[in-house]
Amino acid sequence: MTTIVWTSLALAFEVQTLPTGEEMRFFEMPVTYAWVEGDAPNLNGLETAIDASFDAWANVDDAYVFAEKQTSSLAPEVALDDENLVFFTTDWPAGNEALAITTSWADDAGHIVQYDIYINATIPWSTTGAKDAFDLQAAITHEVGHVLGIGHSEVAEATMFAKHEPGDVQRRVLDSDDQEAARYLYDSPPAAPEDTGATDESSSGCNAIAVGPTGASWAGLLTLAFLYRRGEP
Repeated sequence: MTTIVWTSLALAFEVQTLPTGEEMRFFEMPVTYAWVEGDAPNLNGLETAIDASFDAWANVDDAYVFAEKQTSSLAPEVALDDENLVFFTTDWPAGNEALAITTSWADDAGHIVQYDIYINATIPWSTTGAKDAFDLQAAITHEVGHVLGIGHSEVAEATMFAKHEPGDVQRRVLDSDDQEAARYLYDSPPAAPEDTGATDESSSGCNAIAVGPTGASWAGLLTLAFLYRRGEP
């Protein structure tokens, strides 16, 4: 019965995989994150919105997802530095059609070991549902889904749908399809990963782009995750 349900839902949500076919997921909890100010706009409740984005996934019934906020003194940049950062940047690599990007690193067994979420600081953002700006909490909730190893959903109402519109706050709340994706990947308590030796560098999210390995001890595919806008503010 459960297998039939999952087979059906797999047509809606996607799971991130390595080139070898290994599904990407955390094998240890909690998922940690640290907010770094960077080029952040002056928004009331900015950190609260980010915290709520992680809480949305941690509150999915029957999914073993736990999040823990930390502090960091690192510079706001994408780097394999053992810390999971969330930050705004004006040094934007993807054009203004992209709202946010998640880059993750995983070992060759699919264990996610690090990620960074970076947000396009060159477009308007809001934490209050303003109609002429993109909702920060909705966008980061989408990116946290990528952090967990979840790809895009074909369900237009889902948080993990590929595009968001200005003023769209409904995606702060996970759709049933989003929740089923979390349950699929985290249906049992996570165990400590085994030492698998050399690790693959990978990233979760939208529109994967291969750019090759970036370090001697990291061999594999780097894929970047884009959340796109679906309307002009």
